[in-house]
Amino acid sequence: MSRVSEIKKLKERRTIAATIGYCFVIVLVVLYVMSNQLTGTYTVVLESERAEAMQSLAVATSVALGHSDIHEGMTFPMTIPEYAKDKPYIYDIYTKAGNSFIRLYTSADVDTAEPYCLEGVGDEYNNCFELQDEAFTKRTEDGVQYVCAIAPIISQENTVAGILEVRMPYEDYSSTVNGMSLSWIMTIFSIAVAMAIIVFELNLFVSTLSRGMAGNVPVLIMYGDSAVRFLSFFAALGSIMTPVIIADVIKNQFSDLDKIFVQLLIALGLLLYTAGFFGFTGLRKQIKFKLTGRIGLIVMTVAGYLLSLISGVTGNAIVMLILLMPTAFCYGMVFDSLRDYRINAGKLGYDKFDDRSIHNIQNTGYFLGVSVGAVIAGICYERFGILVVNVICGAALILTSLGIIFFMKDNNPVKESYMPLNKWLELLSNKYTGRFLTSTFFMLGAIVSFLLGFIPNYLATVGISLATSSFYYLVTAFSACFIGSIIKGRYGHILTSKVRVIISSTCLVIGLLLFALVPTAKILLITVALLGISLGIHDFYYLYVLFLLANGRVKANLRKASEMSFFAGLLAGIPVFALALMIDVRIVFVAAVVILCICAFMYPISSFSNDVDDKDPTLRKDKKNIKKKPAAAAPAPQTNAAPEPPMPDLYAVPEGYEQALGQYQQALEQPMPDDYGYGADPMNGAYYDPYQGGNDNGYVE
Repeated sequence: MSRVSEIKKLKERRTIAATIGYCFVIVLVVLYVMSNQLTGTYTVVLESERAEAMQSLAVATSVALGHSDIHEGMTFPMTIPEYAKDKPYIYDIYTKAGNSFIRLYTSADVDTAEPYCLEGVGDEYNNCFELQDEAFTKRTEDGVQYVCAIAPIISQENTVAGILEVRMPYEDYSSTVNGMSLSWIMTIFSIAVAMAIIVFELNLFVSTLSRGMAGNVPVLIMYGDSAVRFLSFFAALGSIMTPVIIADVIKNQFSDLDKIFVQLLIALGLLLYTAGFFGFTGLRKQIKFKLTGRIGLIVMTVAGYLLSLISGVTGNAIVMLILLMPTAFCYGMVFDSLRDYRINAGKLGYDKFDDRSIHNIQNTGYFLGVSVGAVIAGICYERFGILVVNVICGAALILTSLGIIFFMKDNNPVKESYMPLNKWLELLSNKYTGRFLTSTFFMLGAIVSFLLGFIPNYLATVGISLATSSFYYLVTAFSACFIGSIIKGRYGHILTSKVRVIISSTCLVIGLLLFALVPTAKILLITVALLGISLGIHDFYYLYVLFLLANGRVKANLRKASEMSFFAGLLAGIPVFALALMIDVRIVFVAAVVILCICAFMYPISSFSNDVDDKDPTLRKDKKNIKKKPAAAAPAPQTNAAPEPPMPDLYAVPEGYEQALGQYQQALEQPMPDDYGYGADPMNGAYYDPYQGGNDNGYVE
């Protein structure tokens, strides 16, 4: 790349960054100003309504007290209502004595042994007693300011027997439900970030479309990684919206049922959606091979959109539960097509476009899409209901499927060997692959189940709105994409598979243990930040390590085995975290942390995890050569400066690695039998990818 093109690219990046930052600041300022204005208007309306309610209550109660005997030490004959949960109104009864008023009764928790004289009040109390007028006023007692509604108590003899006062603290009188609380600040921050991310993704889409295709690469990757980024983003944005609102929909429609039954329905809904979205991969492959990849993708996505519209129009939770699995199955076709693209493009062998690099690009898009999708789903559901959420969700996925058809041409379905359940169980029972699958992919699935199923469900129980819960996904995305990238960038040379699993497992255990000990919404922020590091530290390096562990021991489709392990962790975590909300969060989480700790550290404590990465040429950790230092040479007589030595060959095999490299290449070149009858590869093994394992005919076992 020339220097002119590099400068041009840097200027484009700075322009994009400035545009995104400007959009974020403007949206944040506008939301803050609007929030202040709306809060002020909302407070005025609330004060007016509360004043009217207190005056009506004072008049009605004073009329009822007209038939009672008013005297000192009396018992109040009626139930005292509450203006908020556990906050009752304060009732006082006064009678006039000279120029002051003596309290005969109060519902406040004060000492009533000594008489209390009401002094220094305005003319409202005198007019109420003498002219029989009702009034609304303020006064201070024991340093606390109160608002008071007063009304005369008319006896049966048509005389004033006293004054009834209904009061409440002015702080409660002028307070709002949320106002500029921490949860509302988190919400407007999430909205501003979501708007900035959407601007960035749309700018990426427009620039990719205007730049056109590259003519010197295969048609599959001619739009580069930009298309992968924004398509992954919009796929995740549409896919997350339905599972995020499942808990709120069921709670709203079954609020009168027992809590355990409601949580069972929520867990059932999440399991149905998860099974439909990640499961039935064989059926998806058959549909793609019969209808072709493009037609199968668009037909199934449109079918899922129609099913979600039916669920939204009815607005019934039972109908939603029935349609969740087929809807998720149809929507999962988009995710499956992105997986096919990653495998097909990785086989081409282009620099920085291998399977692992594409997976990391897609992963960043997934994190950002989940965060923005949670914001949109939360706001739309709380304001408009499930129908609007389903409309936006399906529209985003249909547009994504059209984008896959346009930007990812020749993205044919991947031919790969079938992975039966007994073969996967055999891999789990293996000493090497079983421990690794449990400590890595299974644990990643458990983390996703916590983020997907527990966070929206739990935050609703502590009074935090669904829109605010999106802030937790933003924190997770920040930890995974930025903090994880910093760790991988600075310490990538020492991040062996064992070190990666130790970091991921430690963050997982500490995060969940903190929440188990102090189950609050604030501690949950720390928990999701640690879980984000767990999700971002692996760098999709685990599949390569699984190939190294299975080489010469197990022959199977290792990619499918890892996906099935992730799916198993996802299905196992949903009922466990639902059980925590049924019984007790602390007890269930402490027990879950113990089990997860055993599973997470199963691989790092194994002896074979120390040297499994020795075959990885990207990690250089020959400690023997480090210790051997050359002897100091004798000082040479000063002469003219010698010419600089030639640069060493950076791609040469280091000394002592010839034997390891030969074994590694020999393992790659070993012919494997075609156990599944897919036939010979027409490309004669040109696209064999060691990251997938399997036969060297290009297909995965």
